[in-house]
Amino acid sequence: MPVISDKLINAGVYVSVESLVKLSSTARRLSYFRARVVKQQQTGSHHSRFKGRGMEFAEVRPYQAGDDVRSIDWRVTARKQSTHTKLFQEERERPVVVICDQSASMFFGSRGCLKSVLAARCAALLSWSAYAHNDRVGGIIFNDQQLLTIKPGRNRKSILQYINHVVALNNELSAETSASAPQLNRNQQFTLALKEACQVIKPGTLIFVISDYHKLDATGERHLNTLAKHNELVLLRCTDPLEKNLPTGGALPVSDGDHTFYVRGQDEGARKVLSNWDQAITNRVEQLSRNRNVNAWELNTNLDFERQLAEISRQVSLGASSR
Repeated sequence: MPVISDKLINAGVYVSVESLVKLSSTARRLSYFRARVVKQQQTGSHHSRFKGRGMEFAEVRPYQAGDDVRSIDWRVTARKQSTHTKLFQEERERPVVVICDQSASMFFGSRGCLKSVLAARCAALLSWSAYAHNDRVGGIIFNDQQLLTIKPGRNRKSILQYINHVVALNNELSAETSASAPQLNRNQQFTLALKEACQVIKPGTLIFVISDYHKLDATGERHLNTLAKHNELVLLRCTDPLEKNLPTGGALPVSDGDHTFYVRGQDEGARKVLSNWDQAITNRVEQLSRNRNVNAWELNTNLDFERQLAEISRQVSLGASSR
């Protein structure tokens, strides 16, 4: 792992293990993980939104692939001439999985911190919060060349393992290392991470996906829709003010790790292209949030990440689904 100076960490360019471990002291403030019904710790403390067999009847909906055939409501099926399934709510243990993007496009920021740092801090705080509320916590971390999976566990060791992997991939980011990654890998890693999630995550899991969603494609969208069928999915999109609105004065250097060119802020054509590109990403994420099991929110590099997560968790608890 590269040696990163405290100056760069304090400036919001990189994160350290120490800075992410410190977040454990404020973790209980997030309401995502506050139990509504409390039982014994090992049997679970959450009223699950997982759609399966349980003790309490919830509703009836059209049958979906993967539903338990024993839960088919034959009376409703006969009346509506299409297969319907009974849904139940049960108290169950809820695993939490945090998917954290540390790819090249995240190594960007104009103020506050880089998007990669914002994602790492939020991933750590969410993990500590879940752990503080007795949930099993795991994660998937990826960059342009690597994909690492941590199986959910209810112990401090699992959190520290996850944090160490996040920091390792974060500290490897630079314009030079971004340029060395094959272009094919850069475009596929987000999709591969979501595919991995579909394969390893069990139904009933609370899933956070923290990314800028620059590499979200049609296949990735299908994976997210698959995850949302039997899990609660929260999409957190990391953004920077410069991605939404170019300053009007001067020429700005822009680099993708391979090439550097200059954009004139007063160029209306360039401003429109940037605005349309950002809006297209926003539209794709918002389209996903129309699924009832999906919440989509934006995180800004220019704002305090703890306050942003606290406000999002408060809004979710009030029934809001996106912003």
